[in-house]
Parts: sequence; C-alpha cells; structure tokens
Amino acid sequence: MNLAVQGFLNRLQLARQSDQHPRNRAATEQTPSSPSPSRWQRWHSRRQLARLSDAQLWDIGVSREEALEEARKPFWR
Repeated sequence: MNLAVQGFLNRLQLARQSDQHPRNRAATEQTPSSPSPSRWQRWHSRRQLARLSDAQLWDIGVSREEALEEARKPFWR
C-alpha cells in the first residue's frame, strides 16, 4: 500500500475516534436550549437553598441573605 494512502487511512481512523469527526461531534453536541447536567444541578441546588428555613441555614452556617444571593445567580454561573 502506498505510504500516502496509509497515512490518509490512519488520519481518517483517528478522526473517527475523536470529536473531530462530524458523526461523533453531532452525537456529543447539545442544543443551546438544553442545560447541561451541571447547570441543572446548580439551578436545583440553589432553588433548594432558597427554600431552607432559617434554622436549617444556621445549621450549615449560611445567612438568609447569602442564601438568597446565591439563589438569584443565573444557572450558568
């Protein structure tokens, strides 16, 4: 087999295994409107934090103001 053809086939095989290949890239891309799991977790955790009672916040060492400030942050931060 010609060395140029061999090199091309090797690069093609590596591209298929990596995220560079369109088939793999499409499978891993997310739509902009769907939040990633970490964003969802942050949003959910902040919402739960805002719902804690003053006694529960005191137990974890967070003031009501700090909890509300954290809860107001956008999910992407």
